[in-house]
Amino acid sequence: MRLTLIAFCLGVWWLQQQPELPPARWLWLLPLLLSLLWLPVFSHAVAEFTRRLGIALLCVALGFAWAAWRADARLAERLPAQWQGVDIALVGVISDLPHANARGERFVFDVEQVTTPNGPVLRRIQLTRYWPRGSADRVARMRAGERWQLTVRVRMPYGTSNPHGFDLEAWMLEHGINASGYVRETP
Repeated sequence: MRLTLIAFCLGVWWLQQQPELPPARWLWLLPLLLSLLWLPVFSHAVAEFTRRLGIALLCVALGFAWAAWRADARLAERLPAQWQGVDIALVGVISDLPHANARGERFVFDVEQVTTPNGPVLRRIQLTRYWPRGSADRVARMRAGERWQLTVRVRMPYGTSNPHGFDLEAWMLEHGINASGYVRETP
């Protein structure tokens, strides 16, 4: 049991080391081919070492395919390129505490409905709402759990190219945030 779990995790780790995701046809072909190697495992004539090695290789392939499938599904949820920089009307809920500063507030917005015709399917986005100049104390503050209808301009998440800096793009992918942007019109 431990060997199969370690092998599966090794397959997931192996995918994380790849510079890009493999084509989808290889994801299903790899476990199928290795399952053919696994068929002799049920034979009593095969040595125990060979049997364990076959099971471990199959688990590595399954871990690799599973991780690639999940990564592909997460990347498919991102904002389509043609919707970058376009105003989109949304209805949704503020999912965490907004972070306020002197210029505005930043928050994560869980989208319930896109009211723009043929708009993109978005689930979760990070937005910034900038204060009008000189009126930061008079603007209604947003609170977690409130439902708002907003017009926003969003873009795909981009990280910096500094190899030792904070990887914003990976952080957003990890937290399921599909896009980032700002509120166009103050509600």
